[in-house]
Amino acid sequence: PYVRRPRGTRLPRPSFMPNRAGADCGAVRSNCSQTRFGRLSAKKRTTCRDRPYSAKSTIGMKPVSIKGRSVCIVDDDPNYRGFLSVLLGGLDARVLEAASGADLFDLLEQQAVDCVLLDYNLQTENGLSVLDAMHARFAHPPPVVMLTGTESQRTIIKAFRCGASDYVMKRSLQPEELLKAIARAIARHDDHKARRGDLA
Repeated sequence: PYVRRPRGTRLPRPSFMPNRAGADCGAVRSNCSQTRFGRLSAKKRTTCRDRPYSAKSTIGMKPVSIKGRSVCIVDDDPNYRGFLSVLLGGLDARVLEAASGADLFDLLEQQAVDCVLLDYNLQTENGLSVLDAMHARFAHPPPVVMLTGTESQRTIIKAFRCGASDYVMKRSLQPEELLKAIARAIARHDDHKARRGDLA
């Protein structure tokens, strides 16, 4: 049965508990903090942003420059398309623009594109539906870097499952991050193309 402890009395300290003033206490707390933050850092390293769902590593691939490469920007906002066009054009990339998925498909039927920057939230359609339609329509579509304004990992995983090579956040867009994503996508696509040639 439960027995109430008299007021003013203190329970004896267990033998396994170190003294607060002792040196062992600091070591115990240090080990606990290291274990705790070690687990947190491990979880952070395995997030979708650091390890994409289906994007392959570029280790062993030759570094790719976007100079002279054709990049198509698919966004319904003309101001944002202009911003990206100036950014990529300053690096001597050949920039193409499309306001919708239909414009993108018309462009792909006329000429080859090295990479596509596809907005996730278009005005009349979803970027994932455009991505699905592109893979269904073209046998060897260009790599796609998804531009998304949400940090939802579910959305990011869906993009990778639909065939996106990488993704970049629009709200906190960093030019270096965007350029690296484009270079990685082109490098993987070139590697796959070379492998298809070797198999043929």
